[in-house]
Amino acid sequence: MHMLLSELAAQPPASCKLLISRRQYQTCHIRVPDLEQHLSAIQAGAEFYSFYKVFPDPKKLINVVCKLAYHGDRMALTRSPKGYTLWVQEPEAKPLLERPPNLSEEPVYCKILPLQAEFYPCMVQIPKRGPCLALQINRQFYRFFKLEKDFEGVLNVAGRLSRQGSETLIVTAHGILDKVAQYLDPALLDGLKEGYVVCLREDGAQLISSC
Repeated sequence: MHMLLSELAAQPPASCKLLISRRQYQTCHIRVPDLEQHLSAIQAGAEFYSFYKVFPDPKKLINVVCKLAYHGDRMALTRSPKGYTLWVQEPEAKPLLERPPNLSEEPVYCKILPLQAEFYPCMVQIPKRGPCLALQINRQFYRFFKLEKDFEGVLNVAGRLSRQGSETLIVTAHGILDKVAQYLDPALLDGLKEGYVVCLREDGAQLISSC
């Protein structure tokens, strides 16, 4: 089923589990109902995720994550020698080999904004911080935190902030930076038009003005 552009625009940011350390998951094989063959999978905590696809291109990965989330799937993302591997949760999965997970790090989550989603750049007032550049999405404010040229850097930043308890949002810079360039240091924008923005949700933010 193809998503209409209007459906995608109304879609909230997709949530994805970031498994950026091997201490957060382990590989396994699973069986799922109505399927005879077993599936390659990973286990993160008590949850199992079947292999979906390897994506060399982060932009295509983001598009697929958002489409799957729209249809109710829950996903996890790991690094791969050829890019990034996407896994889809299998709630009814049973492992072929029962073994307790030997994991020393908890998984973290981030949100990813669909490429064609509706958003509103704005300036907000944040307690104890002052005026900040932000995106308003579905009546929530996400403060600009950092610009990154590559997706690998974005995952590192988002993973670190999520472990510290922040709700992070990954946004592709294309189509956004042009609207807010006057509020940013030009030196920061060099080579970032095709990069990414890491944003943090700010529940106490108050709207000052639209950009």
